[in-house]
Amino acid sequence: MYSKSLKITLEILGDNHPSVADSYSKIATVYDHQGKYDDALSMYNKSLKIRQETLGDNHPHVVDSYDNIALVYNHQGKYDDALSMYNKSLKIRLKTLGDNHPSVAESYNNIALVYKNQGKYDDALSMYNKSLKITLETLGENHPSLATSYNNIGGVYDSQGKYDDALSMYNKSLDIRLVTYGNNHPSVADSYNNIATVYWNQGKYNDALTTYNESFKIRLATLGDNHSSVADSYNNIGGVYWNQGKHDDALPMFNKSLEIRLKTLGDNHPSVADSYNNIASVYHHQGKYDEALSMYNKSLKIRLETHGDNHPSLAESYNNIGGVYYNQGTYESALSMYNKSLNITLETTGDNHLSVANSYNNIGLVYDTQGKHDSALSMYNKSLNITLETFGDNHPSVATSYNNIGGVYKNQGKYDDALSMYNKSLKIRLKVLGDNHPHVVDSYNNIALVYKNQGKYDDALSMYNKSLKIRQETLGDNHPSVAESYKDIALVYDNQGKYDNALSMYSKSLKITLETLGDNHPSVADSYNKIATVYDHQGKYDDALSMYNKSLKIRHETLADNHPHVVDSYDNIALVYDHQGKYNDALSMYNNSLKIRQETLGDNHPSVAESYKDIALVYDNQGKYDNALSMYSKSLKITLETLGDNHPSVADSYNKIATVYDHQGKYGDALSMYNESLKIRLNTLCNNHPQIVDSYNNIALVYKNQGKYDDALSMYNKSLKIRQEILGDNHPSVAESYNNIALVYKNQGKYDDALSMYNKSLDIRLVTYGNNHSSVADSYNNIATVYWNQGKYNDALTTYNESFKIRLATLGDNHSSVADSYNNIGGVYWNQGKYDDALPMFNKSLEIRLKTLGDNHPSVADSYNNIASVYHHQGKYDEALSMYNKSLKIRLETHGDNHPSLAESYNNIGGVYYNQGTYESALSMYNKSLNITLETTGDNHLSVANSYNNIGLVYDTQGKHDSALSMYNKSLNITLETFGDNHPSVATSYNNIGSVYKNQGKYDDALSMYNKSLKIRQETLGDNHPKVAKSYNNIALVYKNQGKYDDALSMYNKSLKIRQETLGDNHPSVAESYKDIALVYNNQGKYDDALSMYNKSLKIRQETLGENHPNLANSYNSIALVYDHQGKYDDALSMYNKSLDIRLVTYGNNHSSVADSYNNIATVYWNQGKYNDALTSYNESFKIRLATLGDNHPSVADSYNNIGGVYWNQGKHDDALPMFNKSLEIRLKTLGDNHPS
Repeated sequence: MYSKSLKITLEILGDNHPSVADSYSKIATVYDHQGKYDDALSMYNKSLKIRQETLGDNHPHVVDSYDNIALVYNHQGKYDDALSMYNKSLKIRLKTLGDNHPSVAESYNNIALVYKNQGKYDDALSMYNKSLKITLETLGENHPSLATSYNNIGGVYDSQGKYDDALSMYNKSLDIRLVTYGNNHPSVADSYNNIATVYWNQGKYNDALTTYNESFKIRLATLGDNHSSVADSYNNIGGVYWNQGKHDDALPMFNKSLEIRLKTLGDNHPSVADSYNNIASVYHHQGKYDEALSMYNKSLKIRLETHGDNHPSLAESYNNIGGVYYNQGTYESALSMYNKSLNITLETTGDNHLSVANSYNNIGLVYDTQGKHDSALSMYNKSLNITLETFGDNHPSVATSYNNIGGVYKNQGKYDDALSMYNKSLKIRLKVLGDNHPHVVDSYNNIALVYKNQGKYDDALSMYNKSLKIRQETLGDNHPSVAESYKDIALVYDNQGKYDNALSMYSKSLKITLETLGDNHPSVADSYNKIATVYDHQGKYDDALSMYNKSLKIRHETLADNHPHVVDSYDNIALVYDHQGKYNDALSMYNNSLKIRQETLGDNHPSVAESYKDIALVYDNQGKYDNALSMYSKSLKITLETLGDNHPSVADSYNKIATVYDHQGKYGDALSMYNESLKIRLNTLCNNHPQIVDSYNNIALVYKNQGKYDDALSMYNKSLKIRQEILGDNHPSVAESYNNIALVYKNQGKYDDALSMYNKSLDIRLVTYGNNHSSVADSYNNIATVYWNQGKYNDALTTYNESFKIRLATLGDNHSSVADSYNNIGGVYWNQGKYDDALPMFNKSLEIRLKTLGDNHPSVADSYNNIASVYHHQGKYDEALSMYNKSLKIRLETHGDNHPSLAESYNNIGGVYYNQGTYESALSMYNKSLNITLETTGDNHLSVANSYNNIGLVYDTQGKHDSALSMYNKSLNITLETFGDNHPSVATSYNNIGSVYKNQGKYDDALSMYNKSLKIRQETLGDNHPKVAKSYNNIALVYKNQGKYDDALSMYNKSLKIRQETLGDNHPSVAESYKDIALVYNNQGKYDDALSMYNKSLKIRQETLGENHPNLANSYNSIALVYDHQGKYDDALSMYNKSLDIRLVTYGNNHSSVADSYNNIATVYWNQGKYNDALTSYNESFKIRLATLGDNHPSVADSYNNIGGVYWNQGKHDDALPMFNKSLEIRLKTLGDNHPS
């Protein structure tokens, strides 16, 4: 039409007529609306040229041309060019109309708008105020133009986040309009609309709704049901609901808006496209991605038809569609859309427009998410360059660019670089937006997040509190953003283990959210979620589940059933079930999550890969390693397809697979996977990234498990060095590194080095967390464990109690860590032989675990196991079996038939049968254990080697030495394959084989094996390790059996020296050495020397183990034996009775050790010729053995033998013979035809 008009005008009036200029101007306006800015400028310049030639340089129409050209430049983001044009316009108006004309005010308004777009808010206000001053002087206080001025000033204040000032201006504008137009004018409705928008920005959604409804009411009354402004009102109200997360309320509003626009504007109007866009945004946030895409594509279709291929609105559409693809994790599709958007923006606005910068930002975000950090930085820097060129150094958009770059550095673990960028951003925002702007809050939050990641919790809290203070001052105490600040602070407290503080903050947040958003808002669900996480960390699993289920219920009601947040809820609930050991429930939840992700995102989405990982972890915890590997492999396949070979998520997948291999004892495969993971991380992340540290730690752990302690230390030290460089000397992660190094030293038996490292870790934690933190408790726990290994039981108890005290104070009576403390203390008592003290500790631990974890948790099974071990060592075999079977039952229910923990249970039960002398039952159990281990870990796992060792021990005890050797050699072959020639486990295998040769009397072969074992231990553990001392002991025992007493003494003294140097003069192992030396002296008939050594041993045991320890009973027993050899029978009886008294107190009346004491006393009576007393004591011993060990135990055979011996000495040969025959019958049954017995 305009072209037809132009053609006629040209024909009638010629090329240079003002009407021709007017036609060019009209055509330019259409091009501007189409986003064809170059075409618009061409037409406006043609119009300008004609007007200058025909009307002169200072005509109002020339001014209009300058204004029109400026407007296009403004749309293009060419703000300096726009200002140049507007200033030309201003200059003419000042010249022709004077300083105070309304048209001059209009120029100031136009210039102000450019400054506002540039983020030069002070300059904008200066211009708007100039305009205001003219309007006041020329038109008076109540003119509608004055209302417009107040309105414009209000808009700047709103952009600055000065909401109170904005409201003041908007209300001034409203007052004028009410006076001039009355209550029901569209301009009054516009004022209410603007005021509502400020409330919206303040998060005062109820006030916003009230005011939008006021505007809506006026528009409805004055403009009718079907006016575009009424459609705008529906749109705005829908927008508030959208921000409140009330998507179900937002949708009908957007649909009403759409309905009006379709009626009044037709199917293809840009505003209809906007409506489809808004409806799509609801579906987008509901996670209804297919519906969102459908709506966005409808919007795109209209825009293509009305604007053509290259309009800015198309760029917006492609951008929105890219956002959906991004959220779906289809990153290549997202990039395709973002690049389409970029290309249009480049064509329509040129290289340096803010929209181009935004496109670079979006593309940068995808690259950052893909782990392509260098590409992300390239995009963000392009965006930065544009904003710097467009706005200069101090614009909010420049601050945003620095912010985005900081985010990449944060993701790379380059925390110092991230802080530098975030602080640059903060400085600009403070300068241009003022101290209290929401963007300043964002900067403080981002800086806080880096500090949190660095473990600088006090610095993080300082930043979050700054953010909180601003939000309280600008938004009031009850704003949703204030609730967010409380959440952020709570998360820091949670990371510090200050759970009560965290819960207090989360509760404050929840209270605000409930008051402002109501009971069923997604933000309320998020609050319940956060609180649940703290309960989970506290081990309050039932409370955690209650909160997670509340969250899930709200999400179901407010969001779609397939929304990502619903999936998160299923995942969170599954995690608690996993912590509770309810693996089937966990799998059920994770499978719910997987199903939704597959339905909504397709089979190959990264989130589907995450679900497979979650399921794999449960299988790993169940010991179903093949299932775990299958799931991890599915996850890896998707990750490789969607993210490429070098993404951090691929590294994470390799890492997870490696962990399973490690659990299976496939250390070579584990190292291969961990190294693949490390390689990717080194390629994609900076050398000092926390994930690279994790890789070094993981590799170190495998080396530790392989017994390659030097290699493990090398890796842990690499990790330590990086952490010190990026986090400083006092970071919790540095403390963790010291912990890891200490654990290696502990395994090496370098206890002083271990203590040094654990104390370094403790010092950092005390500085970082204070005296009462759970991590400090963990440090005391670790130190106590070293004392335990050193045999410093009193020091261990003191330190375990220090840990216990902190855990009780910080975690409460019923936390799993408190249960662990009771367990550890019980373990020390157990090692001290204080079984009566150990039992209540293990029972307290069991009580807490039953309360917090339920009847069937693996930790409850562990408690039954520990209690069983007490009964086992007390000789209460029936009670031990009952407890071991309870443990077994739980493990069967939670893990199924083939879990490694079942192998452990069968192993423990086999141990009881072994001690009862029911060797076939023991073998049956050990073989069950072996079969499970073979199925779950394969043929070459260390656990398989341990099973062969146990079976070998039974065969050795049965005198089946060839079978024993076969088993021990199988074990040896596995350890050689797994660890190579020089591992401590290989040394143990040689040791076991040596013991068989010793028992066979093949002393030279035994010495050869023992010396092989010794050599390996010296090479791998050093000359002074307790296991080296043990090797000297074994060699000494062979020399003793050979009657080479001097050689035996030499070896025992070497062992003694090591134990004194490594464990101190008063360690139980030193007492053991004195006992061994005494035994040689006893065999040499050097009874005084033997007594001297036994008494040294006794003194240490009295000091370290207390008066009633079983080892003390053993000492009295040994001394008694010397007295017996010396013929000092009364002294012998005195010592044997002391031994008996301790055993009766420790074990009760029916223990096998008590039977041994009666046996020893009987032997003295025999030696004294007191045959009746001997028979009485032998029968007492026999009665106990029969009751505790059953009819067929070798010890019962010994009793028959001893009683028969007394009868024989009494000349009662008829009574002796059946006794000897009963003894023979048992020995044939239990030990076979060829046993020495």
